[in-house]
Amino acid sequence: MALQRQDSVVTYQPSGGLNNVSFAMDQMLQANMWKETQVSAQTMYDIVEKQFNQSAVEQAQKDAPALIKRDGSGAVLPPSSFDPPGLTSRAYRDAYKSAAYNLYSSSVEQDFQNYASTVMAQHPTDVEAVRKKLDEKRAAIVNGLDPAYEPLITLRLNGMTGQALSRTTANVKLEENKVAATNAQWAYDNVVLQAGRLAKTPDRFDREFIAANHAVLLTDFDRATS
Repeated sequence: MALQRQDSVVTYQPSGGLNNVSFAMDQMLQANMWKETQVSAQTMYDIVEKQFNQSAVEQAQKDAPALIKRDGSGAVLPPSSFDPPGLTSRAYRDAYKSAAYNLYSSSVEQDFQNYASTVMAQHPTDVEAVRKKLDEKRAAIVNGLDPAYEPLITLRLNGMTGQALSRTTANVKLEENKVAATNAQWAYDNVVLQAGRLAKTPDRFDREFIAANHAVLLTDFDRATS
């Protein structure tokens, strides 16, 4: 500070050093204000972007079902692409593709399951007929499908085909057991009938034959009905 005297009044004249400090403080204040403004702007941008993306996702989920179409027989047509039409945001495109694929795959699987049930009802014990029909159905479903999704759909339909073949094979085994049980029962009843007849008219040769085969026939019957 420098003292000056003017008309008997003492005043204080600020020196250059104090001015420099004041200027530096002003600069710091302005810098902080600018920084806070930048942070606020980024925060607002993030909020707006989040709201925009959420709206895009909701709209995509509403639009995606339009991609799923069926032919005259009611079969789902394979989309050549799951991309949305036109130029869209990334959030909309990703949500559209995900929703469209999920809708398509669930529709196709339901159709395939219904078809498999019909085929198995028509050929309950014919494994090869069921295999042929389901292979043809699977080929028709993936024909023209978006190549990026064909392996996924094929894998899921192959799994369903395997389940159908397993059930058909089980039906074959069950039918074989029924036939074996029927044959064994017939053989057993025949032995009992012959035994009763021979008890009335004994013959040594017939008695020996019945005794030799009685245990075997009983064993076959037990095995077939177990």
